Order: sequence, then C-alpha cells, then structure tokens
Amino acid sequence: QGLGWLRQVGGCATRLAGGEWTLRNFFGLLGALSLAWQAAWLCWRRKPDELWWRVGAAYGLLFMVLGDAVWGSYWAAMRAMLPMTATYTLSLRGEKHFWPLLWTGHLTLAHAIWRLLPL
Repeated sequence: QGLGWLRQVGGCATRLAGGEWTLRNFFGLLGALSLAWQAAWLCWRRKPDELWWRVGAAYGLLFMVLGDAVWGSYWAAMRAMLPMTATYTLSLRGEKHFWPLLWTGHLTLAHAIWRLLPL
C-alpha cells in the first residue's frame, strides 16, 4: 500500500518511453501528476482555519496511501480524489496566476474532454 501512485507513474512513463503510446498510458500519467500537484499545492498553501482545506488535506493524506486496487483504473483514483480536487479549486481564489494553476490542477479532466470530442 502507499506505492500505488509511484507504480502508476512509473508504469505509464516506462510504457510511454518504450513506445507504447496509448491514451491509457498518456492520460494515466497526466492524471496522476495532476493529482500530485493538487496534493502538493494544498500542503504548500495551508489554510487550516478553512473547513474546505481540512477536507482536502484529509483526502491529500488518503491520496498518499491509495493502493493498486484504485490505481488499476486511474479513473477510480480521479473519482476517489474529487473532494481534494474541489478543495484545490476553492484554494485558488484570489491567486495571481489563477488560470495556469487551474489548468495544471485539472489535467485530470483531459481524458474526459478527449472522450467528448467527436473524433
């Protein structure tokens, strides 16, 4: 337990580097890195007096111990971390670089947007 994120990132990166350019590997890596950014941001921008931050911090702790059962389908990890994503979004209020931060933290949505495109 607790190494699911490392295995997800390592596995996707290894497969991509080996030429296995599939959407699952690409979006799996993108989503995992985006969730890590959200957790790091919440650690960096601590606001323990805000209820939403405390909820996000709890999910940030959960994020660090997600196992392979959740990361086996990275969509499950994205769904499990929705409260952290919501907290991340709320924590951006008033930030100088709002839009770049918003996009960086929401790369987890890239796969959903891709699937909605009429290709």
